Amino acid sequence: MEKITIVKGDVEVSIPRSSLVGVDHTHDGVVFNFKGCHFYTTDAHMPLETKNMIKASVDSFKGDLKVDVTNYKQPVSVVLG
Repeated sequence: MEKITIVKGDVEVSIPRSSLVGVDHTHDGVVFNFKGCHFYTTDAHMPLETKNMIKASVDSFKGDLKVDVTNYKQPVSVVLG
């Protein structure tokens, strides 16, 4: 089963990708919309380019993804194996 893992500092949340409805950026962060809940991360200093990379990557790539919302240069990686 494919999953998405969201990391912010010491907090790591893994949820099946089938539960993910979508990702949107807001003025002060990113919101992950899941069936039945929303995971909202706030970071007033996150660049718009980083928010767009997160959204585009989650929308485009299949498989297990790891989203590190504190890594502005490479916020999303594909987890192999």
